[in-house]
Amino acid sequence: MKIFHLSIRRAMALFCSLALCAVLAAQAQPSQARGSQEDLGQRVIKTAVSMCNRYPETIQGGCWDFVNLAYYRAGFPPKARQQVFLSKMSGPYADPKLVKPGDWLYVANHSVIFVSWGPEGLASPLAYVLDHPGEMRSTPGTYRPRSAKEIWGIFRPKAEGALAAIPDEEQ
Repeated sequence: MKIFHLSIRRAMALFCSLALCAVLAAQAQPSQARGSQEDLGQRVIKTAVSMCNRYPETIQGGCWDFVNLAYYRAGFPPKARQQVFLSKMSGPYADPKLVKPGDWLYVANHSVIFVSWGPEGLASPLAYVLDHPGEMRSTPGTYRPRSAKEIWGIFRPKAEGALAAIPDEEQ
């Protein structure tokens, strides 16, 4: 008799993948126009999820490196990103109503890709994000809940200057 065994890390990755699929399915609505802001944000999320789960890729670097690479692979180099809000790490902080799925957030001293708000919506300081543990650790990115009380930077993909996304097979 074979015993099915999953490492804790693989089990967490599977759980997070399933949770992310449920969140994205719940948010999915037909967009009004091709290339809408929702489509651009979903393109970033899809790319980052692929980097985390479909082809778990070890990235040597920090959280900023992970988010920057996800944006590049989704077809959004620096010229195809718009600054929505930028302050200092000490504040003032952004109004959470400004945040949209796929946004690159500076939260405290960390860079993340925003996916959705926690169970209480905007009233919750909890956000579900894609990120990297940072500190030059050689590890794949992760999907996880994180406090989003201190958002001091918001950047968003924009269609102007965007390139074609790199297909999964080439990542």
